[in-house]
Amino acid sequence: MKRTSLAIVVVLLSALTLAACSSANHASSKHATAHRSTTTTDKTHTAPAPTGAAGECPADYVAQVCGKVDVTGAQTVAFTATTTAPTGPDPDPSEKCVDLAKGVEGDMPLDVDLTGTGGVDVQSSLHISGYHGPGTYQLDGTHQTDDIQFQLTVTDSGGGDGGYIEVNDGSTVTGSETVTVGADFSVQVSFTGLPSIGDTAKTVTGSISWMCVDPKN
Repeated sequence: MKRTSLAIVVVLLSALTLAACSSANHASSKHATAHRSTTTTDKTHTAPAPTGAAGECPADYVAQVCGKVDVTGAQTVAFTATTTAPTGPDPDPSEKCVDLAKGVEGDMPLDVDLTGTGGVDVQSSLHISGYHGPGTYQLDGTHQTDDIQFQLTVTDSGGGDGGYIEVNDGSTVTGSETVTVGADFSVQVSFTGLPSIGDTAKTVTGSISWMCVDPKN
């Protein structure tokens, strides 16, 4: 009888031990799962915001461009700035960047005025006639298939003003410009040897580029 009672006690103790272990393991598993879930959530919330031009270009009620200017030569300026996106003669405030990239009746107006700190300013008067959609357009002494009209006005940090313009008399071209327009209305304008209006011996070389941000809804 004693042996039977002892056996029963041993069985009960074993069962209780197993139940306790199972409960502990289950709690441990739940804790580990919860911990993994929390870690993933934390990473999601603490991930850094996008950096670069895209993260620094705020939206407004009309399309905006965040531009970067780099000019060297007779004058030197380098800065970034935000301004209203260039549009045609009858702008629609609701137009998105992809709409602007289509141009206006075969023309592409790309005039921008970018102002940096310290009084620096660059006004770019740029027009592509015969525009046929996003792509690369070039004008130089050997490749004149695209009609690009380009004039640049530069105000440097010393207060100096200079105007520079392409010279194309039909047979020769002084200065070279390449313009690339993306389907999202991102634009890259590169120019080399653009002569001064007052003194053609003075030239500037550089680039103006921007990304476009759609207007607020």
